[in-house]
Amino acid sequence: MANRYEKRLEDEDLWEVYEIRTGRVVMIAGQPYDGMAEHEADEIIQLLETGEVTADDEWSVLLPPKSQQADPFPLPIKRQADLPDDEATTRRARRKG
Repeated sequence: MANRYEKRLEDEDLWEVYEIRTGRVVMIAGQPYDGMAEHEADEIIQLLETGEVTADDEWSVLLPPKSQQADPFPLPIKRQADLPDDEATTRRARRKG
């Protein structure tokens, strides 16, 4: 099976892991895998090639995490006084009220 990932020297004794097809530095959980020791780059490549770790795809890197995305259907927020006493004060709970 052909390798999908490789490492390259970024700076003196600092390596980065990149995808061979695109030439882009690998991103995992939004973090670039660069500026590491050679043995660390080798370990990441092995984990990526075996599927134990999965690199971010291009689109997930471009989008903010779901928690930071705007609500596409915002509802009016009720005042605390309008909520029943037993209901939580989170936004979702206020929508139910």
